[in-house]
Amino acid sequence: MLQEHTHTRTRRASRLAVVLIASTLPGVALAQADDERPPGMAAGGSSSDSDDVRYVDANVDRTIMFTSGETHPKGTFYFSNYELFLFQFGYAFTDVLQGSVTTLPPYVEEQPYFFDLALKLNVARTDEARVALFGALDILFDDDGHSFVGGRVGGAAQFCFEPRCWSSLTLGAGTFLSGEVQDFFPITFTAGLTGRVSRVVALLLEPTFLAAVNDTEVQTASVMLLNYGIRLSEAHWGLDISFIRPVVFGEDVDLPFILGIPFVSFTYRSDWEAPGGGSTSAAHTAAPSRASEMFVGL
Repeated sequence: MLQEHTHTRTRRASRLAVVLIASTLPGVALAQADDERPPGMAAGGSSSDSDDVRYVDANVDRTIMFTSGETHPKGTFYFSNYELFLFQFGYAFTDVLQGSVTTLPPYVEEQPYFFDLALKLNVARTDEARVALFGALDILFDDDGHSFVGGRVGGAAQFCFEPRCWSSLTLGAGTFLSGEVQDFFPITFTAGLTGRVSRVVALLLEPTFLAAVNDTEVQTASVMLLNYGIRLSEAHWGLDISFIRPVVFGEDVDLPFILGIPFVSFTYRSDWEAPGGGSTSAAHTAAPSRASEMFVGL
């Protein structure tokens, strides 16, 4: 009896782990144009300029694993791949609505199948900050007819170091909701730092903290993730080469990877609609010539 109960809990935990890993993906977003401006955005702000981060960085909607406060421009088709296993397809319907589907293709027999349908709403875009909320429906099922359905919600506030937001600090939080996980709510807290050192190259740092909330208390996990890497990106493509380093408080972690677990993601996106119709791509301007210029405005 005890062995069967333990097996059931292990099976549920394995499904939840797959969903939580995929839930870090940025999914879908809502963005704002001049004629559909979110609260707090000043008229004529630089966020509509062609050298804003939305137009020059194809990986603009995330730091490494977790979402940012930004999204793709209106009319953009985009495709992302994570670790060669997870595939994401998306389209920006307008500058305020963008949708994506993330899935795990069939690689081996009897593997579980996963689908993520997500939405993300940008509620503020100024020279100083970009704020977004997101929600998603996650579905996981296997060949035995077992299924797992859950939802995730959260938000991110991205604070810009200069008006174009080429370099920024993003603070985010999210949780996962499911009928099979009723004893507690898992919560992730992230702090993503993007420091652009040239038009193409940016440095990434993303510490992530885990916690759980039940009826009586908030419990913090004894482990965190320290994600770091480098970004190579332009208007239509972006490549993140990064590492995920688990850090266990109070003890050493014996990992076979000295630098951490490699994590590689790639995005390609199409041209987007110009404000007056037609399509266009970003007109680049020179990026900061020195690393110290990333932090102008602090």
